[in-house]
This record gives sequence, structure tokens and C-alpha cells, in this order.
Amino acid sequence: MKIGIFDSGIGGLNVLDGFLKAGTKAEYIYVGDNFYVPYGTKTQEELEKIITRILNFFEKQSVDAIFIACNTASCASKNLKTNVPIYRIIEPTCVKAREINKSSSKPIALLATNFTVSSHAYDEYLNNIIGVKASAFVPLCEQNLMDTDYAKKVIADTLKDIKGKCDTIILGCTHFRLLKKQIIEYLGPVKIVDSCASFTDILKDLIGKNQLTKDVEPHIIFTKKDKINIDWFNHPYKGIDFIDIK
Repeated sequence: MKIGIFDSGIGGLNVLDGFLKAGTKAEYIYVGDNFYVPYGTKTQEELEKIITRILNFFEKQSVDAIFIACNTASCASKNLKTNVPIYRIIEPTCVKAREINKSSSKPIALLATNFTVSSHAYDEYLNNIIGVKASAFVPLCEQNLMDTDYAKKVIADTLKDIKGKCDTIILGCTHFRLLKKQIIEYLGPVKIVDSCASFTDILKDLIGKNQLTKDVEPHIIFTKKDKINIDWFNHPYKGIDFIDIK
């Protein structure tokens, strides 16, 4: 099978990382839309236009399924249709969050982009939830600033109001896995729900017996030629292409 994965930048590579570690053999095409990153501060109308061009690109590549790794794009694309099945990251993430938090009476904290929090998309599936607008985390990851004092300050400023109030934290943006260590250091002992991991079981069921017999190196594409730092992505890949997707 040929699987398309896309995100607003490098964050969705965490989803691809999970797919590869799970041993799912498919032909993967990853698109990081760094031309328009960040998505989380844009309007619904802007996002629909931005996302449509990516979906059209995947259809032209004859993919069998599209996994929208970006939480913001998952919220904003509900009214968009394609001839290819689309899998969005939010609902499976909520299923995992409910399971992890079932023994706690405290609310679940959702760390996500401003757009995702304002959309209340997670509220459709979870009752006791506190949304934290964390769009400021995205450039920390895109610019490889995770292990800096500046990142610690941004994290503290963003999360100070939920410290000690929640046992379960949803990383509601694929970028945020890169800040998982720093978030736990600030918040203390909390349970992390990684939205990236929620997709893997869905992919396993989808591929089933249609797995390739051997590994194929994924094709990684970005929409703007720029310095891309993905040293943390510890898998062979065909190299990085920069394609102007219109």
C-alpha cells in the first residue's frame, strides 16, 4: 500500500516514526508543509485552502490512504472530501486519553495549537478537559530550540496555570512529542497521551495482509526549501525533496 502522511512541518515525522517502529511495511510519502507553518494561528478559510492543495497532491500520487497527522488540519478539514480515505488524529487520541485517565477525578489537559483549542474538537469526545493554547511551542520544535533556556521559559509561561491540576496531558500537536521531556520536567509526574502513537493501531488494521514484503525507504517532502533539522528521525529515508505544491 501507498500511505500519505502530512503535517504543517516536521512534527508528523513522529507519526511516521511510530509507523516504522511498529514494523508496518508500506510505501510512505510524507509532506511537511513548512511553507505555511504554523497552521495553528490561521483562519478556517485559510486552512481549508492550504489543506486542499495537499490532499490533491496525494490523490495525484495515487495513495491508498491519507493520515492527517496535524491536529489543526484534522479540525479544519472535516468538510473537505477526497476520493481517498482520510484518517484524522483527534478521535483515536481521545480514546487513548479516556483509557489512561479513567482512574483520575482530575481534568485532562490538552496542549494544542490556538486553533485546535478554540475549535473545541476534543470536547466532542472528552467531557472533563482543559484546553491550553500552546502555538508558541511549534517554533521551538521547528527551529530545534527544545533544549534551550528559552524553551524552558516558554513552557513555564504556557503551562503555569495547569501545574498540579491535571494527571493526564494530551500532546495535541505532533510537534510536541519533541518537547515531552521538558514538559514532564516542568509539570512533574503526569501521564502523557501522545497523539502520534494513537494512529499506529489504525494503520495496522488498514494494511493487514497488504504489507510489502520488504522495507521501502519513505519519501520525505517539504513545501519550502529551507534548513530542515530532523537528526532525531532515526530511520533511513530517500532524502528530502522540496516541492512547490500548488
